[in-house]
Amino acid sequence: FKKKNYIQKSIKFTLAFVFVFCCFLSTNNGDVCAQDSAVLVSLEFENKGSIESLEAQMQDNITKRFYKLKLNSDGIFFEFIIPYQLTQNSKENNFRQIQSVGMSKCTTDKDNVDIPQKIIVFGIECRDKLIEHEVDVLNKYCFQGNKSIVNVFIPNSVKTLGRRCFRGSCNLKNINIPDSVIYIDTACFVDCSSFTHIAIPSSVVKLSSSCFNSCMNLVEVSCLGFIKKIENCCFRRCKSLKTISFANSKDYSEPTETIILPDSIDCICNCCFRDCSSVKAFVIPESVKKIGWDSFSGCSSLLSVIILARNIDFPSQLSRSRFGGQAVIGKRELRIFYGCSSLQNFSYAGTLPEDFFENTFLYG
Repeated sequence: FKKKNYIQKSIKFTLAFVFVFCCFLSTNNGDVCAQDSAVLVSLEFENKGSIESLEAQMQDNITKRFYKLKLNSDGIFFEFIIPYQLTQNSKENNFRQIQSVGMSKCTTDKDNVDIPQKIIVFGIECRDKLIEHEVDVLNKYCFQGNKSIVNVFIPNSVKTLGRRCFRGSCNLKNINIPDSVIYIDTACFVDCSSFTHIAIPSSVVKLSSSCFNSCMNLVEVSCLGFIKKIENCCFRRCKSLKTISFANSKDYSEPTETIILPDSIDCICNCCFRDCSSVKAFVIPESVKKIGWDSFSGCSSLLSVIILARNIDFPSQLSRSRFGGQAVIGKRELRIFYGCSSLQNFSYAGTLPEDFFENTFLYG
């Protein structure tokens, strides 16, 4: 009798499991590997370059979802599933709805990295037709912590360099940024301590927060376009930085190690040039309306500061915190020229606040 009960319970459990699994298949919106709900595809690089292993992703226009891909050691992607909703309206071209291809978590044992420009896609229902997708994004953390790369060539299909894309690539010496790139995300080159020069194409109009933070050996930056904004901590701790050339900056008879900011910017953000200890002069244009806290502190070789603007909003002791409330800033941060012990010439076209030298200018 007990054995009979056990068999009946087992049968009921099995039937229940089958029922639940069938429901799962019918309600999973094409995300399972079923013949009527998905299309298996394979992918490969037109030119793998020198990348040994890679995770990439594709995004579709309909659902805006990302689908991860993996590259094996032969340069061929493992098979993965494209949900049926992307293919049901376009059987001849399964991937017409794919809007972007991005690369992430790239590793290589090579010194020189040649990033592929295109990925070739082919599927079960379109074997006779190859579909090419240009790689347009280097996703966040793409080469983060990669200590083997020295030279990187980015193809002109790439439009975005993601957040912390090359962070900690401490042996990176040379990188080309093509004109196709329009956005360099936060902390993209943090701790890239080996390269000495970098050129920013004319297509880029904003330098994001901490973009070159702690690039200790960076000497010269060439901005080929009209930079409209330089965000917080962009060049912080660039201790070897001597000059930044801007396409629209004016010439002044200042030392060679001079940064002449362009009249296309209206704000010098917090900690922007903090601890740039090799710069000898700054020229601040008339367009600037605000200087953030701690923006020039620690520039120990600074000899001259010329401010052509007349109505600067200098840091106040109360400043809005990152959480939206009011936070008191200490005297150390208020002194935007704290630690500038070599400063000899200071010129401001406007009228300074009464407590400017006490709260803003004191040396460390």
